Amino acid sequence: MAAKGYLFLLARKFLFKRRGSTILASMGIAATVFLILFNAIVFGGVLNGVVRDLGDLRFGQIQITNNKGDITNPDYQIATTLAQNPVIVAVAPRLTTVSEINFTRVDGIVSKFRVETVGVDPALEARASKIEDTIVEGNFALSQNAVVLGATIANDLGVQPGDSIIIKMFNTNGKPATKRLIVVGISKHEGFAGFDNSAIMHIQEMRKIRGIGTRPSTAVIVRLEEGADTETVKGWIKERFPKLNARTLEDAGLDIVRGIRQGVDFINLVGYAGTVATGLGIITVLTMMVTGKTRDIGVLRSLGIQKRNILLIFIIDGVIIGSIGAVAGAILGTVTALYFESTNVALFGGLVLYVKFTPDLLYFPVVAGFLIAVLSSIYPAWKASTYEPAEAMRYF
Repeated sequence: MAAKGYLFLLARKFLFKRRGSTILASMGIAATVFLILFNAIVFGGVLNGVVRDLGDLRFGQIQITNNKGDITNPDYQIATTLAQNPVIVAVAPRLTTVSEINFTRVDGIVSKFRVETVGVDPALEARASKIEDTIVEGNFALSQNAVVLGATIANDLGVQPGDSIIIKMFNTNGKPATKRLIVVGISKHEGFAGFDNSAIMHIQEMRKIRGIGTRPSTAVIVRLEEGADTETVKGWIKERFPKLNARTLEDAGLDIVRGIRQGVDFINLVGYAGTVATGLGIITVLTMMVTGKTRDIGVLRSLGIQKRNILLIFIIDGVIIGSIGAVAGAILGTVTALYFESTNVALFGGLVLYVKFTPDLLYFPVVAGFLIAVLSSIYPAWKASTYEPAEAMRYF
């Protein structure tokens, strides 16, 4: 124990003779740890934000569809059955089609747009989704002669709440049907999962215009209690409606989520490449320290210090550098994560990050940074241990 303590003190003496080199190497490790953690925080926040928006607006936690077309089961039958599950908070039908919107401006110019049109039950949507929270002008009072327009469509048409538009859609026989509706609200969402390019109307009004009576919906969205196991609920729904397709949010937004994950993986590769550069930098710094301490190594060797002890001294240097850098990077990354978690930081076209910081995010970057420093010290340590006393004394 005394010998090990002596070697540690000796290593400290060697190391802090050149504090600039130590600080430089430690900063490299800290930057590496922070970069890996920052990528996990930001791009994990992007992915979580997309999943949150898709769940809040487009799909719910589970989306029920029919691969063969519209759902044939009546809405009330699905809602009544699903209400038996205690973790299901809300159920809301959706009917989606493409329609044409015409608006005649004051100057007589007629604007026409083909847009996605979504029929909803406003009373049920208030619990099943957060569409109402996206209304920036007007309100979500969807009577059966009203419509909410997405901000992009409203801006292109020059429409404001209170204006009337003519909406045209096709019935089941392929014949066009039109209806004049009053714009009661404008929907705007900073992410890309919103309805900025869509029109939202009462589902019964859409059924009436299309002449489909009480025909069921295109989809039914399901919202669950916080922390509920979506896969278990999906299986439960499949048992009761075996002919329908129940998809979790992960299934429904699979292409979107997969694309984001691929982008995150690519960016992380760039970060990992930076760790290699950091390792090379530490090798350079420690090698320079070895070269600058050649005379000291010669003295130690002539006093009987063995090669393995010289090797251990410089590996301890790497351990100290790794420890300082890993702790500094972890502190900086934690502060950044907590800031992003408590602040609505918007990136990528206004998508608000959804950061959920947990201590396990620190494990990989801290361990990786520490190991980089230790492994990078092996070559300089080996080089230092190869000096023979006679060779090293030539530098006096």
